[in-house]
Amino acid sequence: MSTHRWKGCWNTTRQVDQSGATVPAFAAAATAGQGWFSRIDTAARPPVLQIDYAVGVQGYTSSISNIAPKLSLAISDAGSKRDFTTLNALLANYVNPLYAARDRKRGYEVSVMKSMMDLMGLKGGGVRSPLENVSEAEMGMVRDLVALYKDVA
Repeated sequence: MSTHRWKGCWNTTRQVDQSGATVPAFAAAATAGQGWFSRIDTAARPPVLQIDYAVGVQGYTSSISNIAPKLSLAISDAGSKRDFTTLNALLANYVNPLYAARDRKRGYEVSVMKSMMDLMGLKGGGVRSPLENVSEAEMGMVRDLVALYKDVA
């Protein structure tokens, strides 16, 4: 029988499964959760960040704070308050478009963020090998993201 550790207590798989009867996301969070802190994973189904906040995670980590500290704080605030309507809207409006761009090519999770920082007047700089900078053909996509983020930076 496997166990999962949260908040200093141990839960057996059976206990997690029993909890899943009243909190369906709990069982998924037991294996997908990041402990006290989480990270945004828009590809996860069910969405990990919402589940983690639902079961008591107290924060998350994300490179978004480099380009949009107001958005990062809003995400953290909505999650901590378990305001999933607001959290889902923030993820849909800002995070999902950004992560779709970052998923276009291996390494773009770094390249897109650095390009956005450069366009916003911050020091992003180039990426280190073996990663590649965002191609000129895709810089329009990055400019669109910068425009999207102007109100939450």
